[in-house]
Amino acid sequence: PGNQRMRRIVNKYKGQYFGASRGEKRKLIKAVYDEIVEGGVKFLKQGGSEDEWVEAEGELAIQKVGHLLRDRTGYKDNS
Repeated sequence: PGNQRMRRIVNKYKGQYFGASRGEKRKLIKAVYDEIVEGGVKFLKQGGSEDEWVEAEGELAIQKVGHLLRDRTGYKDNS
């Protein structure tokens, strides 16, 4: 459920992202990140072992949002 919610939020902003300047993209990534974590979603990264997952905080989580926004998979430009 958390991943589905996150992808819905990201897809909502992809059109804006592709049309934004570099500075606007940074602000948009942060705004999307804030909206995602507002709902209690946590970003995870692999820990010390294969089956250990720990929370990815701060810059790493924001980078993950940026990657999702740049990914054109599933994005349709309706303009």
